[in-house]
Amino acid sequence: MKHRGTARWRPVIVSGIAAAAGTPVVAGAREAGSIGAVVDGRAVAILRLDRITDPAAVTVDGKPVAVTLPSWATYQFGETVADE
Repeated sequence: MKHRGTARWRPVIVSGIAAAAGTPVVAGAREAGSIGAVVDGRAVAILRLDRITDPAAVTVDGKPVAVTLPSWATYQFGETVADE
């Protein structure tokens, strides 16, 4: 109940992909989410932001990719939920 009402999973744009939809996105050594349908090397992924502390270290299928937030996003990479 501690984090009820707090979304950890957010949409993120992933570029430079040559993998199928559903492929895991890995940040460091941990899985952070998975990609959706890939169009022209880009996809939307639903990721756990708290697992992305270094956006430059994100990989898909063992290959580095670029992750960016949507222009309308009010959240940040590496966000964690504060204890109340």
